[in-house]
Amino acid sequence: MKALNIKVVKTDGSQLDLVGALLRYVGLVISIVPLFIGVIWAAFDAQKQGWHDKIAGTYVVRA
Repeated sequence: MKALNIKVVKTDGSQLDLVGALLRYVGLVISIVPLFIGVIWAAFDAQKQGWHDKIAGTYVVRA
């Protein structure tokens, strides 16, 4: 993430905590199971969130 100069934050702008990170990871597994549809979803979403971001309430932003 440092190489890409990005970070993950909650939708309210606060820093991601351990519980949020675990929830996002579980959401990522759920997103990958149906042939990566949940991950690809981010390319077509207005807010650029994949299913795992929507589940955890997070955004990926430039650091």
